[in-house]
Amino acid sequence: MTYFFLCGNAGIRTTSGIRDNTETESVMIELVGAIPSTCAHDDARADNAWQRASNASATQRVLHVINGEYFSGAERVQQLLGKRLAAFGYEPIFACLKRGKFLECSGLSEDRMWLEPMRHRLDLGVVSRLAKRSLEAGVRLLHAHTPRSALIANFVSRKIGVPWIYHVHSPTARDSTHFFRNCINDWVERISLRRASRIITVSKSLRREMLRQGCPRQRLVVIANGVSVQDPIFTVERVEQSQWTLGMVALIRPRK
Repeated sequence: MTYFFLCGNAGIRTTSGIRDNTETESVMIELVGAIPSTCAHDDARADNAWQRASNASATQRVLHVINGEYFSGAERVQQLLGKRLAAFGYEPIFACLKRGKFLECSGLSEDRMWLEPMRHRLDLGVVSRLAKRSLEAGVRLLHAHTPRSALIANFVSRKIGVPWIYHVHSPTARDSTHFFRNCINDWVERISLRRASRIITVSKSLRREMLRQGCPRQRLVVIANGVSVQDPIFTVERVEQSQWTLGMVALIRPRK
Protein backbone atom coordinates (compact mmCIF):
# COMPACT_ATOMS: atom_id res chain seq x y z
CA MET A 1 0.00 0.00 0.00
CA THR A 2 1.24 3.50 -0.78
CA TYR A 3 1.50 6.29 1.77
CA PHE A 4 -1.01 8.50 -0.08
CA PHE A 5 -3.60 5.75 -0.16
CA LEU A 6 -3.21 5.18 3.57
CA CYS A 7 -3.63 8.90 4.35
CA GLY A 8 -7.26 8.55 3.34
CA ASN A 9 -8.01 4.86 3.81
CA ALA A 10 -5.93 3.41 6.67
CA GLY A 11 -8.79 1.52 8.22
CA ILE A 12 -10.88 4.69 8.45
CA ARG A 13 -14.10 6.08 7.06
CA THR A 14 -13.94 9.27 5.00
CA THR A 15 -16.33 12.17 5.42
CA SER A 16 -17.81 11.42 2.01
CA GLY A 17 -18.49 7.77 2.81
CA ILE A 18 -16.60 4.52 2.35
CA ARG A 19 -14.44 4.51 -0.77
CA ASP A 20 -13.86 1.72 -3.21
CA ASN A 21 -10.49 0.64 -1.80
CA THR A 22 -9.41 -1.24 -4.92
CA GLU A 23 -10.05 1.68 -7.26
CA THR A 24 -8.53 4.25 -4.90
CA GLU A 25 -5.42 2.18 -4.28
CA SER A 26 -4.79 1.75 -8.01
CA VAL A 27 -5.01 5.53 -8.48
CA MET A 28 -2.59 6.14 -5.61
CA ILE A 29 -0.12 3.60 -6.94
CA GLU A 30 -0.03 5.55 -10.20
CA LEU A 31 0.66 8.74 -8.27
CA VAL A 32 3.78 7.34 -6.65
CA GLY A 33 5.56 7.11 -9.97
CA ALA A 34 7.95 9.79 -11.17
CA ILE A 35 7.93 12.87 -8.95
CA PRO A 36 7.46 16.12 -10.88
CA SER A 37 9.32 19.29 -9.94
CA THR A 38 9.97 22.79 -11.22
CA CYS A 39 13.36 22.17 -12.82
CA ALA A 40 15.44 19.25 -14.03
CA HIS A 41 17.91 19.53 -11.14
CA ASP A 42 15.19 19.45 -8.50
CA ASP A 43 13.38 16.71 -10.42
CA ALA A 44 16.42 14.45 -10.35
CA ARG A 45 17.00 15.04 -6.65
CA ALA A 46 13.35 14.40 -5.82
CA ASP A 47 13.21 11.24 -7.93
CA ASN A 48 16.36 9.86 -6.31
CA ALA A 49 15.09 10.67 -2.82
CA TRP A 50 11.72 9.09 -3.47
CA GLN A 51 13.31 6.00 -4.97
CA ARG A 52 15.38 5.51 -1.83
CA ALA A 53 12.24 5.82 0.28
CA SER A 54 10.20 3.44 -1.89
CA ASN A 55 12.86 0.72 -2.01
CA ALA A 56 13.21 0.41 1.76
CA SER A 57 12.02 -2.96 3.00
CA ALA A 58 11.83 -2.04 6.70
CA THR A 59 9.21 0.18 8.33
CA GLN A 60 9.46 3.64 6.81
CA ARG A 61 9.59 6.57 9.21
CA VAL A 62 7.54 9.62 8.25
CA LEU A 63 8.15 12.93 10.01
CA HIS A 64 5.01 15.06 10.31
CA VAL A 65 6.06 18.69 10.72
CA ILE A 66 3.20 20.56 12.39
CA ASN A 67 2.57 23.80 14.28
CA GLY A 68 1.21 22.07 17.37
CA GLU A 69 -0.39 25.01 19.17
CA TYR A 70 -3.99 23.87 18.56
CA PHE A 71 -5.89 20.61 18.74
CA SER A 72 -8.78 21.00 16.30
CA GLY A 73 -9.81 19.60 12.89
CA ALA A 74 -6.44 19.36 11.13
CA GLU A 75 -4.80 18.08 14.29
CA ARG A 76 -7.41 15.34 14.57
CA VAL A 77 -6.40 14.20 11.07
CA GLN A 78 -2.77 14.17 12.18
CA GLN A 79 -3.68 12.27 15.35
CA LEU A 80 -5.54 9.62 13.33
CA LEU A 81 -2.55 9.17 11.00
CA GLY A 82 -0.33 8.87 14.06
CA LYS A 83 -2.48 6.09 15.46
CA ARG A 84 -3.18 4.10 12.29
CA LEU A 85 -0.20 4.34 9.90
CA ALA A 86 2.01 2.06 12.00
CA ALA A 87 -0.26 -0.88 11.18
CA PHE A 88 0.61 -0.46 7.49
CA GLY A 89 4.39 -0.21 7.65
CA TYR A 90 4.80 3.53 8.29
CA GLU A 91 6.10 4.82 11.60
CA PRO A 92 4.91 8.42 12.11
CA ILE A 93 6.92 10.93 14.16
CA PHE A 94 5.64 14.42 14.95
CA ALA A 95 7.76 17.57 15.18
CA CYS A 96 5.90 20.48 16.84
CA LEU A 97 7.16 23.94 15.90
CA LYS A 98 5.14 25.60 18.68
CA ARG A 99 4.33 24.74 22.25
CA GLY A 100 0.64 24.02 22.64
CA LYS A 101 -2.23 21.59 22.80
CA PHE A 102 -1.12 18.85 20.40
CA LEU A 103 1.49 17.39 22.75
CA GLU A 104 -1.04 17.44 25.57
CA CYS A 105 -4.19 16.23 23.79
CA SER A 106 -3.14 13.91 20.96
CA GLY A 107 -2.63 10.85 23.14
CA LEU A 108 0.31 9.74 20.99
CA SER A 109 3.42 8.13 22.41
CA GLU A 110 5.87 10.68 23.83
CA ASP A 111 8.83 8.97 22.16
CA ARG A 112 7.30 9.87 18.78
CA MET A 113 6.82 13.55 19.64
CA TRP A 114 9.59 16.07 19.06
CA LEU A 115 9.30 19.62 20.39
CA GLU A 116 11.38 22.06 18.34
CA PRO A 117 9.83 25.48 19.03
CA MET A 118 10.58 28.38 16.68
CA ARG A 119 11.21 31.84 18.14
CA HIS A 120 9.28 33.43 15.24
CA ARG A 121 7.74 32.40 11.93
CA LEU A 122 10.99 32.86 9.96
CA ASP A 123 13.30 31.26 12.54
CA LEU A 124 15.33 28.82 10.42
CA GLY A 125 17.54 27.69 13.27
CA VAL A 126 15.22 24.74 13.74
CA VAL A 127 16.16 23.34 10.31
CA SER A 128 19.58 22.04 11.36
CA ARG A 129 18.20 20.49 14.55
CA LEU A 130 15.38 18.72 12.71
CA ALA A 131 17.74 17.58 9.94
CA LYS A 132 20.10 16.05 12.51
CA ARG A 133 17.31 14.27 14.38
CA SER A 134 15.74 13.07 11.11
CA LEU A 135 18.99 11.53 9.90
CA GLU A 136 19.54 9.85 13.26
CA ALA A 137 15.97 8.47 13.26
CA GLY A 138 16.15 7.29 9.64
CA VAL A 139 13.28 9.48 8.41
CA ARG A 140 12.45 8.77 4.75
CA LEU A 141 9.55 11.15 4.12
CA LEU A 142 8.49 14.57 5.44
CA HIS A 143 4.80 15.52 5.69
CA ALA A 144 3.95 19.20 6.36
CA HIS A 145 0.53 20.57 7.23
CA THR A 146 0.83 24.39 7.47
CA PRO A 147 2.71 27.22 5.69
CA ARG A 148 5.12 27.46 8.63
CA SER A 149 5.81 23.72 8.61
CA ALA A 150 6.05 23.73 4.79
CA LEU A 151 8.86 26.29 5.00
CA ILE A 152 10.78 24.13 7.47
CA ALA A 153 10.06 20.82 5.70
CA ASN A 154 11.29 22.29 2.42
CA PHE A 155 14.67 23.23 3.92
CA VAL A 156 15.02 19.98 5.87
CA SER A 157 14.20 18.03 2.71
CA ARG A 158 16.96 19.77 0.80
CA LYS A 159 19.41 19.23 3.65
CA ILE A 160 18.91 15.47 4.12
CA GLY A 161 17.79 14.48 0.60
CA VAL A 162 14.35 12.97 1.25
CA PRO A 163 11.05 13.93 -0.43
CA TRP A 164 8.36 15.95 1.29
CA ILE A 165 4.62 16.30 0.77
CA TYR A 166 2.18 19.02 1.78
CA HIS A 167 -1.32 18.65 3.22
CA VAL A 168 -3.65 21.56 2.39
CA HIS A 169 -6.33 21.78 5.09
CA SER A 170 -7.65 25.29 4.31
CA PRO A 171 -7.13 28.23 1.89
CA THR A 172 -4.10 30.04 3.31
CA ALA A 173 -4.86 33.38 1.67
CA ARG A 174 -8.17 33.59 3.56
CA ASP A 175 -7.32 31.64 6.69
CA SER A 176 -7.73 34.50 9.18
CA THR A 177 -8.98 38.08 9.48
CA HIS A 178 -5.40 39.41 9.54
CA PHE A 179 -4.75 40.58 5.98
CA PHE A 180 -0.95 40.98 6.17
CA ARG A 181 -0.51 37.69 8.02
CA ASN A 182 -2.54 35.95 5.32
CA CYS A 183 -0.36 37.54 2.64
CA ILE A 184 2.88 36.44 4.32
CA ASN A 185 1.63 32.89 4.88
CA ASP A 186 0.38 32.67 1.29
CA TRP A 187 3.75 33.84 -0.05
CA VAL A 188 5.65 31.40 2.17
CA GLU A 189 3.40 28.54 1.06
CA ARG A 190 3.75 29.33 -2.65
CA ILE A 191 7.55 29.53 -2.48
CA SER A 192 7.87 26.35 -0.42
CA LEU A 193 5.55 24.26 -2.60
CA ARG A 194 7.80 24.61 -5.64
CA ARG A 195 9.78 21.61 -4.36
CA ALA A 196 6.98 19.58 -2.77
CA SER A 197 6.80 16.09 -4.29
CA ARG A 198 3.04 15.85 -3.80
CA ILE A 199 0.28 18.16 -2.56
CA ILE A 200 -2.74 16.63 -0.80
CA THR A 201 -5.93 18.68 -0.61
CA VAL A 202 -8.82 17.65 1.63
CA SER A 203 -11.49 18.72 -0.89
CA LYS A 204 -12.03 19.30 -4.59
CA SER A 205 -12.58 23.02 -4.00
CA LEU A 206 -9.12 23.28 -2.40
CA ARG A 207 -7.66 21.42 -5.36
CA ARG A 208 -9.19 24.04 -7.67
CA GLU A 209 -7.75 26.75 -5.44
CA MET A 210 -4.25 25.26 -5.70
CA LEU A 211 -4.61 24.94 -9.48
CA ARG A 212 -5.48 28.65 -9.68
CA GLN A 213 -2.30 29.37 -7.75
CA GLY A 214 -0.28 27.55 -10.41
CA CYS A 215 0.39 24.19 -8.73
CA PRO A 216 1.02 21.49 -11.36
CA ARG A 217 -2.04 19.31 -11.86
CA GLN A 218 0.01 16.09 -11.77
CA ARG A 219 1.26 16.84 -8.26
CA LEU A 220 -2.20 17.36 -6.75
CA VAL A 221 -4.33 14.64 -5.19
CA VAL A 222 -7.62 14.95 -3.29
CA ILE A 223 -7.92 12.83 -0.13
CA ALA A 224 -10.92 13.55 2.06
CA ASN A 225 -10.42 13.75 5.81
CA GLY A 226 -11.03 10.48 7.60
CA VAL A 227 -12.67 9.79 10.94
CA SER A 228 -12.28 6.83 13.26
CA VAL A 229 -14.73 4.03 12.63
CA GLN A 230 -17.13 3.90 15.58
CA ASP A 231 -18.66 0.67 16.80
CA PRO A 232 -22.44 0.58 16.21
CA ILE A 233 -24.74 1.10 19.20
CA PHE A 234 -26.57 -2.06 20.15
CA THR A 235 -30.32 -1.88 19.64
CA VAL A 236 -31.09 -2.36 23.34
CA GLU A 237 -28.84 0.61 24.22
CA ARG A 238 -30.39 3.04 21.75
CA VAL A 239 -32.45 5.90 23.12
CA GLU A 240 -35.86 6.58 21.64
CA GLN A 241 -35.92 10.31 20.97
CA SER A 242 -38.13 12.26 18.57
CA GLN A 243 -35.94 15.36 18.65
CA TRP A 244 -32.20 15.51 19.24
CA THR A 245 -30.06 18.43 20.39
CA LEU A 246 -26.57 18.21 18.90
CA GLY A 247 -23.51 20.00 20.26
CA MET A 248 -20.32 20.92 18.41
CA VAL A 249 -16.88 21.64 19.79
CA ALA A 250 -14.65 23.19 17.13
CA LEU A 251 -12.21 25.93 16.23
CA ILE A 252 -14.48 28.07 14.04
CA ARG A 253 -12.55 30.66 12.07
CA PRO A 254 -14.37 33.80 10.81
CA ARG A 255 -14.24 32.67 7.16
CA LYS A 256 -16.29 29.57 8.10
